[in-house]
Amino acid sequence: MFLPFSLAQAAWMAAGFFVIIATALRQAQGWPPTVIGGWLLRAARAEPGTQSLSNAFAACSFEGVEGSRPAWAIAVIVSALAFYPSVRDLALAQFALLPFACIGGTLWALEARHDRLAGVTLALACAKPQMVFLIAPFTLLWAWRKRRAFVVGFLTGGAILLFVSLALWPAWVGEWLARLDEYRRYVTQLAPLSLLPEPLVWLAALTAVGGTAWLIRQTLRGARDLASAVNWLIPLTLLIAPSTSVSDQVLLLIPLMGFAASLRNGRRALFLLGVAVLPWGWFWLTQSNGHEGAAMIWPLPVATLGILICQEAFSRKPS
Repeated sequence: MFLPFSLAQAAWMAAGFFVIIATALRQAQGWPPTVIGGWLLRAARAEPGTQSLSNAFAACSFEGVEGSRPAWAIAVIVSALAFYPSVRDLALAQFALLPFACIGGTLWALEARHDRLAGVTLALACAKPQMVFLIAPFTLLWAWRKRRAFVVGFLTGGAILLFVSLALWPAWVGEWLARLDEYRRYVTQLAPLSLLPEPLVWLAALTAVGGTAWLIRQTLRGARDLASAVNWLIPLTLLIAPSTSVSDQVLLLIPLMGFAASLRNGRRALFLLGVAVLPWGWFWLTQSNGHEGAAMIWPLPVATLGILICQEAFSRKPS
């Protein structure tokens, strides 16, 4: 509307690169956005090469920031950008990058106690409801008990977005509802659960509901922090959403990079390599004439849920 298509496409891709890199470094390295932005600006001005990136890294201030070795930062960036859903979203300019950025931003803003900002960013994420239909109500319930400024920010942000969108395009609600059936006809990827026999679908759905209730109980009692609960809700959301796609699975970078932060040295390197390579191996095995196969929809959320279950089980073992 305001920019030539080629310039708008380049701007969206640049924003996508920043969002993926910033979220991955935030989850795996614990870097605040100001540090990430400073490093990326210096890196963009540096000459190509690892040494220049390291020098750009060294020029930033990392006082009080853990995990600030440049080699690990570069490994996290490469792994996140090579992750199959990341490549897909960047290449096809997918809208899923916006909710992904907003959910990552919400987690950071809550941790930094910018509650109203966190509420506004979560309201923005609701532009693609199938990516937040568990996360949004869960976070609002948590905030109502503990951080009501977040709820105020969410309602304010949502109201402003609704008002502005209706002012710019008054008929959008009716047109959106009218095109839902058309959307379902051309979207070939539905919920991963739809690939299961019907009795197993109900069993899996009930298990997901039970798991969500367990997360709510633990989080409200203070036995689990919100970020940990969201890590669980992301694969659950992608597994039981009535309509989803592999593009939405870029969300899995949040729990996967969070898990990478708990690993050290060789295990961490091996895990990051797996994040970058294994989804492409599955794509190659299931593709048909170079096109993505239907079986691509389920392994990543299932594997992420399995990783979280193993992490939970090992963390409960007595030392």
